[in-house]
Amino acid sequence: MLLSPRLDLFVPTARFPCFRQPVLLNAGDHLLAFAENRNVSSCAPSISSNEIGSLQLRRSADNGATWTAMQQVWRGNIDFYTAVHDMRGTTILMLQEGAATNVFNSTDFGASWSAPTPLSVPLPPGVTSIKPAVGHGVQLQPDLCASPCREAGRLVLPFVCQNASGCGDRGGSSCAACALLSDDGGASWRVGGLGQPSSRESQLVQTASASTSASLYVSERNMGPTAGHRMYCTSTDGGESYGGCGVDESLVTPVTAHWTGIVASVQRLGAGGRRLAYAAPSLADQRANLTLRVSRDAGVSWDPAVAVIHSGPAAYSDMARVNAGVAVLFENGDKTFADRVSLVVVGS
Repeated sequence: MLLSPRLDLFVPTARFPCFRQPVLLNAGDHLLAFAENRNVSSCAPSISSNEIGSLQLRRSADNGATWTAMQQVWRGNIDFYTAVHDMRGTTILMLQEGAATNVFNSTDFGASWSAPTPLSVPLPPGVTSIKPAVGHGVQLQPDLCASPCREAGRLVLPFVCQNASGCGDRGGSSCAACALLSDDGGASWRVGGLGQPSSRESQLVQTASASTSASLYVSERNMGPTAGHRMYCTSTDGGESYGGCGVDESLVTPVTAHWTGIVASVQRLGAGGRRLAYAAPSLADQRANLTLRVSRDAGVSWDPAVAVIHSGPAAYSDMARVNAGVAVLFENGDKTFADRVSLVVVGS
């Protein structure tokens, strides 16, 4: 596979001292690259909860060749967020601010955003709060089922469900990856599938289905007793429920002195719904050596590393399909994993 030159989209300055948690979204004719700016003096080594800052956005209308200047979407005590594009014309952003989650809408590919409205969702038994994961959601497509998927058009967002005990950087069984679903273009939402205990952030992708219901592959951060390898679940009902969960021992993820696991990215490649790309650091004890691997069977198994995107320090990533292949937006650096947020396009 061929790698484009690295393009540094978010580089810290005195005004914007730290960029973390990239999200990359294919919004029809535009790519939207988000990053959270944190007002902290030290970015990568810090485990401070001080995350007062802003969500910044850059947009591309030419598959990532050129980008607009940064625009501020929101400023406040922000943390996790996720976004999805409804092909009927609306981009939806969900952003955690303190204990609440705010919803923003855009009808011009992110050039402008609505005022925030609080997310209100009925919670299932045993769940006391939810918050977005870090990564983009999907809109279920009709052509990946044996006949048109009955859930076609549904919006599925990666979220985190937790009980009153909460969950932190060292994990714990009180949190789990989950899905947030909407069948009416974001007018209302409900909690769908619930992942494994001790998972937290997840990313998900629609895969090929032999039935009339949509299938999903869900890649979960592992913060539990089997930490060091990626958790996963699948869904055969368009995200309503998760099953087939396990730990993929072929996908190594780092456990360090400060953090357990990683936000890794997963994306469908080409048509057919069975070829997937996965990007994450591949070392067991440090956030470094961001590597892309490919599955030819919808996540059941993974080929050996096909591309090392960044051999130095690297951490969170997100991916989106582009004309030339797949674009990877990722934290990386020369000294720490959070020196900058950059974009690379991986093509065959």
